[in-house]
Amino acid sequence: MLATGRDAEDDDRDRGRQCRAAGACDVRGRNATFHGSGRSRVLHGATLTAPGDGAAARLLYYRGVSVLALIPARGGSKGIARKNLQLVGGVPLVGIAAATAAASVVERVIVSTDDDEIAGAARGYGAETPFMRPTELAADDVDDFDVLEHALGWLDREEAYRPEIVVWLRPTSPLRAPADVDAAVAILRDTGADGVRSVCLAEHHPYWMKRLEGDRLLPFSSEGDDRTHRRRQQLPPVYRLTGAVDVLRAASVLEAGAMFTGDVRAYVMPPERSVEVDTPLDLVVAQALAR
Repeated sequence: MLATGRDAEDDDRDRGRQCRAAGACDVRGRNATFHGSGRSRVLHGATLTAPGDGAAARLLYYRGVSVLALIPARGGSKGIARKNLQLVGGVPLVGIAAATAAASVVERVIVSTDDDEIAGAARGYGAETPFMRPTELAADDVDDFDVLEHALGWLDREEAYRPEIVVWLRPTSPLRAPADVDAAVAILRDTGADGVRSVCLAEHHPYWMKRLEGDRLLPFSSEGDDRTHRRRQQLPPVYRLTGAVDVLRAASVLEAGAMFTGDVRAYVMPPERSVEVDTPLDLVVAQALAR
């Protein structure tokens, strides 16, 4: 039976911080072992080991900066039923996101969900669930900003906790590594930007895409097509959003009333870690790559 209630949440919060309490977690290898709950867990991404010199340097770098990982994981989904509980490498998607965040530079990992089963699974992998998301914020058409605003408002009101940086981690990117989170947060700090979004090279270039007028095939882009750019080497690089890591300055987001505003920078990820699980085929691909 899944644990519920504030006591269980506090216990899981303490266990989830054990890895970071020693200093931080280093990142090595293909598989990730999560030590946050006293039970080792293996997932695709990296091996979380005892901290070394690199981890100590990261702690010094982020001292005095509050970094929150917020994982949106509602119970409903259209493309895949109970998507956030689907397994990749034997671990639910929400658990992978929680363990990945716990092994990064963030100081807290919180899951925003309306679903008791998802909340219990998240706590099992070191995340906190100090509140349940209201039903009206769990519909298909709810904007991410509304979910973020609710979470930050609750934390401010109930705990007087006001993180400077928020890492928005969707559970649908199970192959993302803790190092990806660290790198994106570092870009935000180093550049002074308002936001950082993860991207990768687009698999399909818009110059080679088409649109239809009736059954007539026409170029999608007015800037070029397969007649002006016949070889892949001629195509200018374009990038797609991966959805894996978004890093935001909380003050900028709340002031603008939007997730991404002002100066937004890119964190470029390799395509093999940029799989986003939205369809059953995506899930099969992620499971295959995680083996």
